[in-house]
Amino acid sequence: MRNDIAHTSIYTLLTICCAVCITLLCSCSSDYRSAIPSGCKAMMRVDAADGTVGKKLSALEDMLKIGSPEESGIDFRESIYLFESVDGSFGLCAKVSDEDRLCDILLKNKAEQGPKRQGCHFFVLNGNIVVGCTSSSVLAMGPVMPVAQGEMYNRMTRFLLQDEEKSMIASPMMNKLESIDGGMAIVAQADALPEKFAGVFALGLPKGTELSQCIVSANVRFSEDMLLIDAEPMSFNTNVDKALKASYDVFRPVTRKYLHAMEATSLVGLFANVEGNRFLPLLQSSGSLQTLLVGINQAIDFNAVMKSIDGDICLTVPAYGAGRMDIAMAAQLRDRNFLGDIGYWKESVPLGARITDWRKDAYCYSDDSMTFYFGVTQEEKPQFYSGTSSVLAEHSIQRAGHSLPEYVMKNVIGKRLALVLNIPSVIDGEDTVAPAKFLGMGNVRTIIYTVK
Repeated sequence: MRNDIAHTSIYTLLTICCAVCITLLCSCSSDYRSAIPSGCKAMMRVDAADGTVGKKLSALEDMLKIGSPEESGIDFRESIYLFESVDGSFGLCAKVSDEDRLCDILLKNKAEQGPKRQGCHFFVLNGNIVVGCTSSSVLAMGPVMPVAQGEMYNRMTRFLLQDEEKSMIASPMMNKLESIDGGMAIVAQADALPEKFAGVFALGLPKGTELSQCIVSANVRFSEDMLLIDAEPMSFNTNVDKALKASYDVFRPVTRKYLHAMEATSLVGLFANVEGNRFLPLLQSSGSLQTLLVGINQAIDFNAVMKSIDGDICLTVPAYGAGRMDIAMAAQLRDRNFLGDIGYWKESVPLGARITDWRKDAYCYSDDSMTFYFGVTQEEKPQFYSGTSSVLAEHSIQRAGHSLPEYVMKNVIGKRLALVLNIPSVIDGEDTVAPAKFLGMGNVRTIIYTVK
């Protein structure tokens, strides 16, 4: 009888232990990445243990104020993930090595202690960054206004405790991100990237297809004072992916022809080498690029000019602000046939606008809101030059007074497509938070986006 009772007690105890273990295994993922919410529009993987990355990128130190990485309670041997969630919030996820130490450091660095929910500890940094941590993951999200922080605690509790199946781990975006070699990598939907230039990232996307269908996957690395993004546009939709890849057959290697014309202080420069008739359909299908070129399209028949282009083309934005965007454009021409239509252009301008002669084979469009100068050189191989002022037009094909450094040019020459973005020109005042400042990218001055 006693043996039966003993056996029953042991059996009951084993059953309870098994049930507890199963419950713990089911309710708590062993993979710290399971805290990354599903549906992210953009993700970056940073291998902090990579020496070239670790010295440049100080996102955790700046955002979480953790001080020495070795004493932070965060495992820097594992990758750090930055992401944009489906609602537009920005976040960071990392692996925790010592939860108690991390909590102590956050409090020591004047983080405001929040509630503890279902085993998750919460803190608020700088009044608008919510930090939550468990024994395996730390998650930071924001910016969050104080009135919305209660709801963010609820959301982040779900994220920190969710199963892998409900996170980004099993998603195509995560699989693609983890397949990219190097210390840093990005995978992002085109609609999560800067609106003004989204069309550049999605050139070749079939007309009528949503920007979210275009995925930019890229290896990212630091060199000198540059952040180099070597990208491969693609799609998880097979038909869209085929169209994107086929479209890049249109692009030829960029030469240095117009690289010298971009001022080092200009906001952005776009460089390509195309045969206009083949490139025009891609341009016409890009709504966001059409928006960028709306001023040029308003002034001239840009399609006619494009059909005459055969070679390098450069579009620069020297400055942008106060509702005005200056633009300069230069291109190598195959012929100057479109000049035969100038008389018609003069007669068909909108009411209140006019096109006047500027110099030989050069003209000025003007209306109440803008002026645009354009012309064709007298060379055997003519060039198109233009700009929102006569000075910008003239300089569009001339060496700039302070041109891009040679080491910047070398990272553009030979690429199919290149977008050069100057960080100091993007930051407008001390209160502006640029991506470079948010990521703590130190002395980075130039971001170069190229297509493989």
